[in-house]
Amino acid sequence: MGDDVPVLLCDELHLYLRHVAKITIAVMLPEIKGSSVSISNWEVMEKLKSLAAPEVFLLLRVGKTTRQILYFEGELSSLRALRKAIVQLHGKAIKLNGLTQQLKVRAGEADLKFPAKKDWEGYFHDRGVPSFDEGLPGDRCDTVCVQGIPTGWMVPTGSQLPVVTSTSKVHDKIERHDFLADMLSKSFGKFGNVKRVDILENATDLASGNFSSFGPSTPQSTFDGYVQYEDYESFSSAMASLRGMKLVRRIKGQTEMAVMIIVNFDKSSHMSDRNVRKRRKDIEKMLDLEIQEQEKARAAAEAEKRREQERRQQEKKQREEEERRKREKAAAEAERIRQEKERKRREQEERQRAERRKRHAEKEALRRQRQAEKQAEQERQVLHAQRCQDSERLLKQVLLMAAAQREIDLQRERDEEERQERRRREEERKQKKAAEEAARRQEAELVIKQRDTLVEQVKSMEDRRLELQRTLLKRKLASERALLQASKAT
Repeated sequence: MGDDVPVLLCDELHLYLRHVAKITIAVMLPEIKGSSVSISNWEVMEKLKSLAAPEVFLLLRVGKTTRQILYFEGELSSLRALRKAIVQLHGKAIKLNGLTQQLKVRAGEADLKFPAKKDWEGYFHDRGVPSFDEGLPGDRCDTVCVQGIPTGWMVPTGSQLPVVTSTSKVHDKIERHDFLADMLSKSFGKFGNVKRVDILENATDLASGNFSSFGPSTPQSTFDGYVQYEDYESFSSAMASLRGMKLVRRIKGQTEMAVMIIVNFDKSSHMSDRNVRKRRKDIEKMLDLEIQEQEKARAAAEAEKRREQERRQQEKKQREEEERRKREKAAAEAERIRQEKERKRREQEERQRAERRKRHAEKEALRRQRQAEKQAEQERQVLHAQRCQDSERLLKQVLLMAAAQREIDLQRERDEEERQERRRREEERKQKKAAEEAARRQEAELVIKQRDTLVEQVKSMEDRRLELQRTLLKRKLASERALLQASKAT
């Protein structure tokens, strides 16, 4: 169980190391006569998954295959799950559709490719470096190469990784490189004193098979890290600690992610003094080239600025010339408008004089017409006065007749109102009498109901009294009977 506990690598980055739990499965194939029978790798894998249940494969894929054996490579979440899966698979048999024979299964822990101490000591011994102290830094066994480290995992919570693109400046790229190198040094400083580190960024994909996780995979950039230690003990401790491990990121409240990393000792002298100096010179050249490009861009911008100023001056002269032509055209147009207004003024005065003559003639004709209308109006007024007198006389007669008829109508209305009032009083008297009669009936009914209720209550009380007497009598008889029986017994 202790092998399944992740080993803390860097608390600031939430990075841990977990043992890789890989399994190799061999399925023995029977001799198949004829070519009509085929074996489905998918069906075989489903059978293997069923045998391994409840353990779940994080990864299961077909390995090398021969006519006699099918090989599968798989990965589980922990060494405990790996051991259980081996117990459940090894020595078992599976049955496939279309085959009468059962296929035997062999399972075991996969061999992980990882360099041993003899590998790096032999490698450097063959190159004339028999011991650590006799070799130069970078040309001896002091550098660990770790491939496939996710770039985003090197960013502490709350921090932000400098973003660079193909158009970013060299300073930005250096800043990103130094940031990642610093975090890599902090992480792998757990194993000993780090002398210097370097990174080489590349692109990969979490779903390509190099990554396994306890959650969904997403594309992410990775880098290769070179960590150079100051002494052999630190290098050996790092190689021993990274043997058979994968890198895990565990953040509280988030899905745990794991990535397979490739660990080896540096065979390219990447961290040797000569290669470090060469890379520094390359960076200086890139910085000088960037400065030259910036100078060229600045000179081009200044030239463009001068051309822009010249263009603006030329445009200014053109605008001034255009304004002058517009002013001359406006002056000519103003003179034409003034002459046109003068012509219209003279025409207007002539029309006004003709209009005055016309109005004078109309006024004279109107005066004659009004005089004739006034005379006719006087004649109409005399005739109207006569007609008004006749109308007043007839109206008085009509009013007298209407007043007499109104008096007759009023008398009829008063008589009708008196009859209606008598009928209303008679109706009210009848209604009052009926209401009093109804009240007397209701009161009599209420008295009868109250009497019936009292009678019922008295009957109920009498029944309860009789029941109580019967109960007491029964109890008394039972008691006397019990006394009698007791006396007989004595």
